[in-house]
Amino acid sequence: MCKLTGYVFTPSSKDYWKQGKGQGTDHLYVTTQMLSVAMVQQIARHLGRNETLLICPKKYEPGSEKVDARITINKIPQSILKACQFGKKEYLLPIKERAIEEIEDDEVSDDE
Repeated sequence: MCKLTGYVFTPSSKDYWKQGKGQGTDHLYVTTQMLSVAMVQQIARHLGRNETLLICPKKYEPGSEKVDARITINKIPQSILKACQFGKKEYLLPIKERAIEEIEDDEVSDDE
């Protein structure tokens, strides 16, 4: 997801939800768990005033995307989920343009 979104994989040892670093104070959090409103609210309480966060979950609860203006939610593209082999330490994941297009489509039309 870091490669697709232009972030660098730099997991924080302090904040589990800071898995990737973008420009300035932008952060990335990727999860295959169902993202709930409560989870987003908890993260928002710890997010700095000038920080922003892109959360990429497998699924999210309606209303999660409206919790905090500093937080953007984009689902993990299905093409990426289908290619993942969970439980392995390392594996090759070919990134194709289709996954990038799915992210762009989610940004425009996903109201889950």
